[in-house]
Amino acid sequence: MSQQSSEPTSPLPRSNAMPTASVSNTASPVESAFCYANEAIIITDAENRVAEVNPAFCELTGMTLGDVQGKTPEAFSILPLDDSRTTRLMREELQLRDRSKSQVSYRSHDGQFYPGMMSINRVRDEHGAIDHHVIVLADLSAIPAHARHLNREVYFDALTGLPNLQLLTQLIQESMQHAEAKQLPLAVCSLDIDFFKNIRAC
Repeated sequence: MSQQSSEPTSPLPRSNAMPTASVSNTASPVESAFCYANEAIIITDAENRVAEVNPAFCELTGMTLGDVQGKTPEAFSILPLDDSRTTRLMREELQLRDRSKSQVSYRSHDGQFYPGMMSINRVRDEHGAIDHHVIVLADLSAIPAHARHLNREVYFDALTGLPNLQLLTQLIQESMQHAEAKQLPLAVCSLDIDFFKNIRAC
């Protein structure tokens, strides 16, 4: 994979960002895909420290390889959207698999934070040890706001804003899987509110 220049690049408008790097005629399809992908791609080592980034990453964030090389994504402001206990449990569960996907916020070239979707694939060597990670960061800021809130409409009650039965069931299942994998006890508490249907009808 060709080394990306660490010289500063002039970021294009976020809606029209396209890779500007040229690829030689001898470049492999893999190298071409890395250079011309619309999404930002980050290659990190076994300790999740940056080894390579593609042009789309530089245009999206305004940072060069020299700015981020040897750092973890969190060190240059690619952060989970939520740091609640539930999110931490889900992130620990994802660590048990070699593929994970989560919503994040990232700092763009204009200094502002924007929503993104980060996919991580862990690549292992022939002995099963982690060799490196392939991280793809997709910009979600261009998606209409109503589309980004679809999950909330599906998983939360419109009146109270509380998680509905579908989300509760999903969270319990994920907590059971986490407890089983970690060999930990699990307790579920239930609160019954009398005449709640009458309150909703008002």
